[in-house]
Amino acid sequence: MAMRDFDASFDPPPIGSIPFAIGVTGHRDVHPDDHARVSAAVVDILRLTCAALPATPVLLISALAQGADRIAARALLDLREREPDRFGERLSLCVPLPMRRSAYVEDFSGEIECALNRGNWQSLPPETGAQWRMHAVTEFDELLARIGPNDSFFEIPNNALVAPRTGSWDEPHSAPYALLADYLNVHCHALIAIWDGDERPERRKRGGTADVVLSRLNGFTRSSDRKSARSLAPLERSSVIHVPVRRVCDLDPRPAAAIDTHAVPDWLRPRGQQATKIAERPRVSEWVTTPLLAIKQRREHAEWAKTAQRLKYALGPRSGGNAAEWIALGAELWTDGRAIAQFNAAHQAQWILPDYRAEVLRGGSVLQSLPENVALSDGGVVSADPAALASLASDLRALLATQAAASLLAQQQKRIWDLRWLFIAIAAGVAGGSSAMKAVVAALFGPASGEAIEAATFAVVTLIAIGLYLRVTTSPLRNAYLEYRALAEGLRFQAYWLAAGMRELVTNHYVMKLRSELGWVRGAIDATMLLPALRPLSPCTVAWGWIIDQASYVGRPAAPDKAPSTSLVGGQWADAADWMDGGRFPGGRTVALRRRQNATATSMGNRFLVLGACFGVGTLLLVGLGMPPIIVGATGVLMKLLPVIGATVLSLNSKRGHSEFLKQADHLKSVYARAMQTLSELLNDSAISAEERDERVRHLLLALGKESLAENANWLALFMQRKVTWHGK
Repeated sequence: MAMRDFDASFDPPPIGSIPFAIGVTGHRDVHPDDHARVSAAVVDILRLTCAALPATPVLLISALAQGADRIAARALLDLREREPDRFGERLSLCVPLPMRRSAYVEDFSGEIECALNRGNWQSLPPETGAQWRMHAVTEFDELLARIGPNDSFFEIPNNALVAPRTGSWDEPHSAPYALLADYLNVHCHALIAIWDGDERPERRKRGGTADVVLSRLNGFTRSSDRKSARSLAPLERSSVIHVPVRRVCDLDPRPAAAIDTHAVPDWLRPRGQQATKIAERPRVSEWVTTPLLAIKQRREHAEWAKTAQRLKYALGPRSGGNAAEWIALGAELWTDGRAIAQFNAAHQAQWILPDYRAEVLRGGSVLQSLPENVALSDGGVVSADPAALASLASDLRALLATQAAASLLAQQQKRIWDLRWLFIAIAAGVAGGSSAMKAVVAALFGPASGEAIEAATFAVVTLIAIGLYLRVTTSPLRNAYLEYRALAEGLRFQAYWLAAGMRELVTNHYVMKLRSELGWVRGAIDATMLLPALRPLSPCTVAWGWIIDQASYVGRPAAPDKAPSTSLVGGQWADAADWMDGGRFPGGRTVALRRRQNATATSMGNRFLVLGACFGVGTLLLVGLGMPPIIVGATGVLMKLLPVIGATVLSLNSKRGHSEFLKQADHLKSVYARAMQTLSELLNDSAISAEERDERVRHLLLALGKESLAENANWLALFMQRKVTWHGK
C-alpha cells in the first residue's frame, strides 16, 4: 500500500467526532535521565493511537503537575508543532486542575528541583526554595501559553462531573488530588502511568500515582451515594499503559532498577483480563465446520491487517527490533477504540453532505426544543435573552454536535437495516414459493420444465438469501443503529442536565447491564463530557423544553399558541390540564405512525395466512369437482405462496419491534405527563423561593432522566440480546 494511503488516516476529523481520551498520571520527581525516554514513549503512543484509530481525534488529559504530567504535555505540543499537517488538528490537550489555579500554583514546591540538583531541601535557605518554586510556576505558565484553540483548560472543583470520594485523607490537601484521580479514571479510555511500580501500601497516597493506577486496575466506584442500589453495581476496571521510571525524591531510597531504554511500555491489565487476541485468517476446517464464525473471523482479520500496516507506518524507523511489541500495544489501543473509530469513519463519510453537516453544526434537536423566546423566573416571564441560548450552544458545542451526528447516523443505519432484512424476507419468500412456480410452468410447458424452474429458482434465490443473511449477521455494524441510538439518547439527556446546571453523569445510570455490547457508548459519553456548561439556563426553562420535546415524540407536538409565556397570568403558572388531556398525552406523530405500521402489517400478514388456507380448501374442492389442471395449478400456487408472504410480513413486523416500542411509548407518556403535573405544581407554589424551586426542578429533571434512561436501556437490552434468526422457509 502506498505511503499516501496511510497519510489519509491523519485527515482532520470533522466537528462531532468522538475523541479517544488518554489520561496521564505520574511522579513529580521523574529521574532526569529518564525524561527523554518518557517523552519518546509518549510520542510513540500518540502516533500509534492516531494510526490505529483513523478519523478519530486524540485527546491527552494532563493536569500539568511537575514532572510526568509536563513531560507528556510537552511531548504532545512538540509533536504537534513538528508535524502540523498530520497532528495539528488531531491531537489536543485537556488541562483539568484539581483546585483553583492560584491554589494549584501555591502547591508547587522547589523540593523536586532541589532534589534533581542533588540538594537537601531541608537545609536550603528560604530564598533558594522560592527561586525553584518560581521556576516551576514559570514552566507551568509557558506550557499554558502554548495551548491552542482546540485545547481546554479549566478547574475541576467548579466544573467536574465526578463524585468526590469520601473518607479520611492521608494529608489535608489530598482531597483535590483524589478528585483528579477519579476524573482521570472516569473520563479517559486509556491511562499512561509514568510510574516506578511501587505498590507498597505505605507508599499509596490518596490521589497519588499508585492510587490512580491501582484503583483503575482493581476497580473503582463511579458514585459516592451509598444509600442507593448503585452502591452494589460492579466496579469499573480498565487497563493501564505503564512507562517505568526512576524517582529521585524517595523518602525510602531503593536501588534504581535497570530500565531498558528501548523497552516498550507495559500494558497492565485488570485481574482476569486477557490480552487482545489478534484475528487470524480462518483455516479450511473452520470454513467447513463453522462457516458463520469463519466469515466473521475473516472480516476481523482483514480489518486488523489494515490496522497493522498503519501501525508499522506510524513507527517508521522503529519498525525493526521490538516493532512487534509496539504493534501489540497498538492492538490494545485499536481494540479499545475500534467502535469509536467506526462511528467516526461513518461520520466523516457523511460530512460531505450539506444537509447532514448543517444539522450537526446546528446541534440537532436539543437546542431546538428549548424555548428561545421565554425565560421563566419567580415573578413570571422576563424578557427573552437569545444570547443565553447562544452561550449555552458554545459551551456544549462538542457534545451537541456529537449527539446530532449520532442521531443522524442511527437513522441512516436503521434504513440500511430495514432494507437488508426486507431483501432477505423477499428472497426467502420467493425461495419458499418456488414449488408453486413449478405447478404453473409444468401446466404450461410440461413437467420437466417445471422441475428445472423450481430447482433453479430455489437454488439461486436461496443463495441470495443466505448471502444477505450472512452479511447482516457477520457485519460489525449489524446493531449499529441501536448503538448509535444509545449514544444519541445518552448525550441528549446529558445535554439537558448540563443546560440546567446539573453535574450528574448520564453514564452513572445508563446501559449498566450492557457493558460488553455498549461499553464503548458509555466511554464515548464520558470522553465527550470533559467540560460542562459554564452558563446554564433556568432549570424551569429546560424542564419545559424537555417535557414538550418528549411530548412531540410520544405525545402531541406543542402548539405554537401554547407557548409558556401565554400560560403565565399574574406570575402564576396556568393549569397544565390542556397539555395532558386528563393525565395522558395523546398519541404523537411518531407513535401514531408506528401504530399504523404495526396494525397494517399485522392485518396484512394474518389476511395472507387466512387466504392461503382458503385457497387450500378451494384447491381440494376443485380437484373433487374435476376442474382442468391449469385452474387447479393456479389455486395451488396461491395456496403455497400466500402463507409464505404472510409469514414474511409478520416476521418483518416482529423484527421492527413495533409492539415493544408502543409499550415503551405508553409508559413514557404517563411518566412525562406526571412530570408536567409536578412542574406545574412547583411553578404555582408561591410559598417557595426561586432557589428552592430551581433545586426541586433539578431533582425532577434527575428523576425524569433516570427513568427515561432506564426505559431506553431496557428497550436496547431487548433488541441487543434478541437472537438473529432466518425467517421464512
